[in-house]
Amino acid sequence: MAERIDVAALLANARTGARDSHFAHMNPAFAKLVELIGFDRSYVRGEGQYLWDAQGHRVLDCLAGYGALALGRAHPVVTDALLQCLTLAPPAWVRWELNPLAAEAARRLKLQCGGVADRVFFTNSGTEAIEAAIKFARQHTGRPGLLAWSDSFHGLTYGALSINGNEDLQRGFGPLLPGAAIVEFGDLAALEHALSGRDVAALVVEPVQGKTLRTLAPGALQEAHALCKRYGTLLIADEIQTGCGRTGAFLAVHHDAVEPD
Repeated sequence: MAERIDVAALLANARTGARDSHFAHMNPAFAKLVELIGFDRSYVRGEGQYLWDAQGHRVLDCLAGYGALALGRAHPVVTDALLQCLTLAPPAWVRWELNPLAAEAARRLKLQCGGVADRVFFTNSGTEAIEAAIKFARQHTGRPGLLAWSDSFHGLTYGALSINGNEDLQRGFGPLLPGAAIVEFGDLAALEHALSGRDVAALVVEPVQGKTLRTLAPGALQEAHALCKRYGTLLIADEIQTGCGRTGAFLAVHHDAVEPD
């Protein structure tokens, strides 16, 4: 039989044992970096917007799992749903099935998005969502081109990395995806010039840039969307860090009355 995992003991040992375990079994260079910048803590509890480390210090969590924990940690409604699943043990990771829980999640997501979304496609991560959106856009339009703003961040897998507006992250991994190009942030004239060849499948935008926290000037996103429509290009909104109500609207693009494709 498999050895029982004593989670409580592992958490209790975090105060002294986590560092040694990281150095022995994971990435010692990363562990050294975390120590150097003063982030060498082991967190053992989370609730709402707070984390508690192994020494009992409470820390305000402003990142929220890059948006994955927009409701906060240990939210009672989410916790109740998870406990129900653990108790009822519905099967997961079945290769071919019609999963009723996934269908209900999709229905609720469509309602939160204002009912404008036709279908929901689930992925495991934000990067995979961008990769899927790239594939959908290319297949739908039959075009190879992709555009993104300078200083943008859309992930680190091959396609997502190709539309990152940061050469430091791309260095050493080329050649990247053919047809991907970067436009200076907010430069609508440059955007129209890039779109005018009618070979661009999609423009990928962050409503709030994750790396710089910049937003477009009022009305600029609407203008960019109008340009995309004029030249037959799809608009992809990367809401991985801004969605689920983190800006006050369920989707940040709704502040600009924009419905992405």
